[in-house]
Amino acid sequence: MVSERNRKIGRFLSRFFSYFRQNRDAATVMLAGSIVTMIVSIVIVYLSVITGNINKSNNLLIEIGTGIIPPLIEISASLVMFFKESMSKSMGGLGVLMALLSLPGSEGGLLIGFILVLIGGAMSILYKPPYVEQKSRKM
Repeated sequence: MVSERNRKIGRFLSRFFSYFRQNRDAATVMLAGSIVTMIVSIVIVYLSVITGNINKSNNLLIEIGTGIIPPLIEISASLVMFFKESMSKSMGGLGVLMALLSLPGSEGGLLIGFILVLIGGAMSILYKPPYVEQKSRKM
């Protein structure tokens, strides 16, 4: 026999996963793209340090400003989209802007991360919550 506690946990998990499947696609795509962009930018900075090109003409500041900071902002925007549905449009726009900014520094994650972040941002900008008809209560 299943206890009441296990039923509550089962209901909570089924509601959570169905909600996650319905409303979190854009944030997931954007998070995947921003992680790819972050990995590529870290590799580029690492290779610049190893080869000694980091000291020429303040290259470190440019690499950090256009390579490392935009993926961090993309990751934080996608996490905000996970937890606050009301801010999904503005966070999608911020993600698209940061994807464009990451092009010179990390080559947009070899264009894979750039395209994923653009798709996720566009999905979140165009997201409209489903219309739910409210039932009127008669007493």
